Amino acid sequence: MAPDKSSRKQEMKRPSKKTNSPPVPWIDPSNMDRSDLVVPFKPFDMHVERFPLQRLREIQQLPAFDTLPRILIPSSKLEIKPPVLHYAWITDRFESKLFQHAKDHNLPIMRSSKTHMKYDSDDEYCSDEDEEDSIGYYQLLQDTAVFVLKELNLSWAPDLIDITSSLNCRDSLILSVFTNYELARAPSPKSVEALRLWLEEPDQPKWYLDEMDYKWRPGYGRRW
Repeated sequence: MAPDKSSRKQEMKRPSKKTNSPPVPWIDPSNMDRSDLVVPFKPFDMHVERFPLQRLREIQQLPAFDTLPRILIPSSKLEIKPPVLHYAWITDRFESKLFQHAKDHNLPIMRSSKTHMKYDSDDEYCSDEDEEDSIGYYQLLQDTAVFVLKELNLSWAPDLIDITSSLNCRDSLILSVFTNYELARAPSPKSVEALRLWLEEPDQPKWYLDEMDYKWRPGYGRRW
């Protein structure tokens, strides 16, 4: 029996499924050509324990990505996992602002450090002779960044924030807001923009290669 007119109208009104999700500003567009990727951003022999010194120096000179190449998005369907990349800002431009904010709010420094908040602002805080103070100082900056997220009332998992080092940004530390292994937990673009404005950072974050986990490894999509 042929369908009546009413059933035909219902079929015509049935909404079509949306196949295109909104673009994420920190991931490559689906049609972006990344055929020019070099090692370590493209898969290579995972049995290589370490790169020659010259190759490491070349990697250190590689620029950070504005958007994440899709090949570097971990997948549980793959038997290899990509290197860790941090969506991050270099701390140089806002380090002093974070530190001043910590002093203004008397934020506690980590217990393992001998340094405290009661000293002249002109005194040098971090020195090569006191590694403990250095660790405490950067932990303080990280804690301050998390404190700022709460002040701004941003929906942002605090464990995503990390002050760390990058292989292709050797002269400075970076403020990592999340990694390519944490995309599902990443904050909204509006939240990232709110933090950028607070930091008075002129640029959007970029993708920096982790200092330690910079190679492809066997596994099923998980970082560790």
